[in-house]
Amino acid sequence: MNNFSFKNLRIDGLAVAVPNDAEQVMDYEKYYPDGEIEKFCVSTGIYQRYVGHRKKIIASDLCVTAANKIFDKLGLDRNKIDGLVFMSQSFDYEAPATAGIIQMRLGLSNCGAVYDVTYGCAAFPFALQIAGSFINGGCRSVLILIGDSVTSPYISDKDSFLFGDAGSAMIISKSEDENAEINIRLETLGEKFKALMCPFGKNRHRYYDLANEVGTENANKLLRRYMSGTDVFTFSLIDATKATKKFYKDFGCIPEDFDFLAIHQANKMIIDNVVKKIKFPQEKVNITLDRYGNTNGVSIPLSICDYFEHHPLCGTKKILTLGFGVGLSIGVASLQLDNSRVLPIIKSDETFDDGIYCNAYLEY
Repeated sequence: MNNFSFKNLRIDGLAVAVPNDAEQVMDYEKYYPDGEIEKFCVSTGIYQRYVGHRKKIIASDLCVTAANKIFDKLGLDRNKIDGLVFMSQSFDYEAPATAGIIQMRLGLSNCGAVYDVTYGCAAFPFALQIAGSFINGGCRSVLILIGDSVTSPYISDKDSFLFGDAGSAMIISKSEDENAEINIRLETLGEKFKALMCPFGKNRHRYYDLANEVGTENANKLLRRYMSGTDVFTFSLIDATKATKKFYKDFGCIPEDFDFLAIHQANKMIIDNVVKKIKFPQEKVNITLDRYGNTNGVSIPLSICDYFEHHPLCGTKKILTLGFGVGLSIGVASLQLDNSRVLPIIKSDETFDDGIYCNAYLEY
């Protein structure tokens, strides 16, 4: 099943947090010859990003900050949260699930349906489908958290500058207004999974096996994201655009029906080409990657929050969202959202001391 339509959902609150540590990509110019960094910035459209590694801020910290702001600023009742889903590729631990720790940090004692879901760039549309299913199953309100923290002090190549850290929180509830419709199309192309992945370091190719085979130094080099640029570019231009056109047809809509497009902020070239192919007006595409980089699954909610931050009195807007990436997966969704339900982007210094220290566990 690819298409989903929920006629009884509303978004009660949406917030995004980034680490309070902005980094200018051009600051790394001294490490690269012949203006390579400037060329990188021009070609990708990325000039600044927010990084958490210096302050030890990770994805779950940013999601907790965003969720607490929604509860505090919008006056929403924590006790009405029946489900919590944390969608990420940056979990706190190998085990247990990070979602349970977030539940504890937020004080959601009445929330029993708590899940981690591994998802990347298409997380937002998939999150809407999960929330809709929870609500139809009996939940009153669902808290969806999407976050990733992938920046590192170890710069292996220029691709490292593509990514920024961010976390989002969204509360979705049942609505009595049948015009509060959310339509979604989801596609997964599992046969193309090798185009974008982190192949090494988990159970299929364990770190200690790599270290024995190629040495520790080379094993460390393999613990990174692999991307076939040509395959990912082709996937974005062909598969993501086909899915969007199918969404237009199946749900009887056209680009002109929407106030703006919140598209996954992969890089400037991909965005420009995809927008052209889906025939969406360029002036109605909200761009954030110049200031925040590619924030993986958070790039869509970040784009939405950024739009409302710069249009604070705009009222209710009809939004088209398009996410595509690791999986390979595609999600297209349409929704309506009022500016009063969306908070400005938060700059956060908040982290979490879990009381776990290496020396104590070495003695275990």
